[in-house]
Amino acid sequence: MQETMYIINLTKPKFKISGYYSFGQTIKFIIYSTIAPSLSVIISDWKDLTRDMYQKFINELAPKYANETLRKRNLYIKHCISVAREDGVISKSPTYKVTVKGEKKEKAEDLKHLNYGELKLLVAETKKNLKPRYISRYIILFGISTGARFSEILGMTWDCVDFTNQTITINKTWDLKNKNDFSDTKNYASMRTITIDKDMCDILKDLLNDQDKVIKQTGLKNKKNLVFVNNKMKLVSNNAANKTLKALCRVVGVTEITCHGLHHTHASTFLFKKVNIKYVSRRLGHNDIVTTLQTYSHIMDEL
Repeated sequence: MQETMYIINLTKPKFKISGYYSFGQTIKFIIYSTIAPSLSVIISDWKDLTRDMYQKFINELAPKYANETLRKRNLYIKHCISVAREDGVISKSPTYKVTVKGEKKEKAEDLKHLNYGELKLLVAETKKNLKPRYISRYIILFGISTGARFSEILGMTWDCVDFTNQTITINKTWDLKNKNDFSDTKNYASMRTITIDKDMCDILKDLLNDQDKVIKQTGLKNKKNLVFVNNKMKLVSNNAANKTLKALCRVVGVTEITCHGLHHTHASTFLFKKVNIKYVSRRLGHNDIVTTLQTYSHIMDEL
């Protein structure tokens, strides 16, 4: 299995920590515990793996995984094999034109989103009590306005907000689990500059002014120049923000969603307005429009 380890080591720098763990686990899972045992063959290196064998492997996984999970597993494998091909370790890719379709139902939370009418109710309610001490409300409004992932929102710094041109730049995330510090974005495509509307721009201006007042009054410091800190200059957890969001959803009588659901709501709103799919894909930080189409095909079918 020297070829396998070669591919893992070579591609490690291309993934942030969480992505690399998932990538490494996928490769080990595929070679050592899944492909060979399920096909009753001994795979001594990648050259033994044919497209028919790989398709059979994918087919056997299909009933166990949701479509998105299986798609990601295939993507990781496909990527490492493409690197090996470029370096002459193998000559052909067994993943070429393989059909990938998970049969397990997606978790209910995964693709929950609000429709346009529900979203307007949520926005109006969230704006009613905007104070720095309730920073989750700002996070919710920002998520609705930008489609940014929760880690991207926490990683926002004031130097990445351009009030003049009404844009924000997403070039990092905040890792709450492992480092409690800045981390890389999900992938290269996730680094992006997108527009925000005047309303969101004004909300951020007010937040910045309020933070300055708190700093002057208390002597506290926003050491990392973070946008979404409360009046104690602290970040909030995903659970805390989700708790606030679900409570607001209950108040206005709409489907309870999580902050991740705001990502999907942002996308569905733009698709509802017939915005170009390529533009939507770029706003969401997807690698390509294929990812966007695969993720939101069910929404597009409803339009």
